[in-house]
Amino acid sequence: MLFEKTFSSQKRIDVPLLLKKRKAQESAFLAEDIRILNRKGEVWWFMAANGDCFFMANLCTPPYRLYLFRVELGDLLTVADIVHAVETGELKNSVWKPAGA
Repeated sequence: MLFEKTFSSQKRIDVPLLLKKRKAQESAFLAEDIRILNRKGEVWWFMAANGDCFFMANLCTPPYRLYLFRVELGDLLTVADIVHAVETGELKNSVWKPAGA
């Protein structure tokens, strides 16, 4: 049975499916261990049971896909930060530390 978290009437996101697509270390988290920390526009925050923090971004720019990356707890990200990181190639190995953090 798939776990789905509905963020709004327009968006339904299959959390385990996204996690399974990440490397084995990150995909080991169970859906029940994930909670929403905050929402910043089209960016959703999650914390795994072991304290690792993730963000998922639904970008409205090409290639129009969801991104899921691990970040340090306490980082403040905006959609513009993420778009910039994607466009400049700063997102590497699914781990990203924003500049100035």
